Amino acid sequence: MAEAKISIDGKEFLVPVMKFKTLKKSYPIIQSVLGEDDPIAMASKAIEIISLAMMQEHHEMTADWLEDNMLVSETKDLDQIMMKMIVDSGLIDQEGFDKMAGEAKGSPAPAEPENPSTEILTSSLPNSSQPDVVEETGT
Repeated sequence: MAEAKISIDGKEFLVPVMKFKTLKKSYPIIQSVLGEDDPIAMASKAIEIISLAMMQEHHEMTADWLEDNMLVSETKDLDQIMMKMIVDSGLIDQEGFDKMAGEAKGSPAPAEPENPSTEILTSSLPNSSQPDVVEETGT
């Protein structure tokens, strides 16, 4: 299993495999990245995750330090680096990674049902029951 690599100010670093404690700290951030549409916010969150892993061996590599030292061109692959880190940690396997990468690129929308129901259930509407309807119509 090859570790993820990251370039910081022109120098390449191996990203250490996340230990459980680091993964536990990273997990809420990982979840928030998956639904992120803003590329700057996504990069910032990915840097937080990468920083947590890097700090296992390089205590100075805080998220602020990474942001101060990374060139903009070095942030273009942060999503792939982060996903590689998740696979390396054992949280998901390569198949799960491939599936998530495919969804991130835009998978087709789910198909619409062939015969969608147009029936309205009056019992599910608030303050509406069958006896009340009968009384209102006078039958």
